[in-house]
Amino acid sequence: MGALKLDINQNTPEWLAERRKRIGSSDAPVIANASPWSTPYQLWQEKLGITPFRGRRTASFAIELGKRFEPAARALYELMSGFDFPAITLTRDDICPQIASLDGFNEERRINLEIKCVQANSPTWAKADAGFVPDNYLHQCVHQNFVADAAETHFFVAKLGRAGGDGQFCILDHRLVILPRSEELEKELMILEKGFSEMVKNKIRPPLSNADTLVCDDQTTVLLFSRLKAAKRDLMEAELKGDGVKELKAIFDEIKAEAIDLCEYEIKHHKVHAIGVDLRKDKNGVWSVVIN
Repeated sequence: MGALKLDINQNTPEWLAERRKRIGSSDAPVIANASPWSTPYQLWQEKLGITPFRGRRTASFAIELGKRFEPAARALYELMSGFDFPAITLTRDDICPQIASLDGFNEERRINLEIKCVQANSPTWAKADAGFVPDNYLHQCVHQNFVADAAETHFFVAKLGRAGGDGQFCILDHRLVILPRSEELEKELMILEKGFSEMVKNKIRPPLSNADTLVCDDQTTVLLFSRLKAAKRDLMEAELKGDGVKELKAIFDEIKAEAIDLCEYEIKHHKVHAIGVDLRKDKNGVWSVVIN
């Protein structure tokens, strides 16, 4: 079974709905533990609706600038290559439900075009300037190559900066890195994506990383964290009044120790959240309680 073209525009509610129920290009680095922005557990929560689905990373000036210049970068590469690269969205279902939103695809030559518009201080520019696809985008390209059945990815990076008397942003320079299709990388990634898709389908939690905060809603944890929250608030009020601090601190410390034991020996994770309370252990082994 090959890819099917999805006749919806990218960055629309319909497109986001498809992305939520499928494994997308930007999900691939997360699933492969190569993303600096998310983890498999965080992505799993989004797919199941436990946490809000972000669709793409939180917008920043750099991201919005890159999005604004993507059409210009595509037009530039089409002029350079002499071929058309229309943006398309493809789906595929033979491994697991997948989606790939391609910045450009030339069907005749089976070339996937991945565009990045960045400023000069971006690590992406430094990597492309040295002739490499950055690690956090490698699995994205491997995923796209598979879904589109592409022969290769043309990773096109446009360097943005201010030029001219008006100081407006424009494309100052560009680099091209060609990434041939890799059966080895593809096989490894497809195994990971299929496994992750099964975890979502069967609601099996992925392994936690050090960056993850485990959200618990079981009765034992909720009741204990409720007591911890109440004790923390009582202690804070006593500290403001300057009365009964010693007694209330002893109560708080006792409940906190009970919660730490739960995290250490039963939950077995160092960042746990329940009912608006975070219990975290830092790199020095010190546990802290934060009420949200």
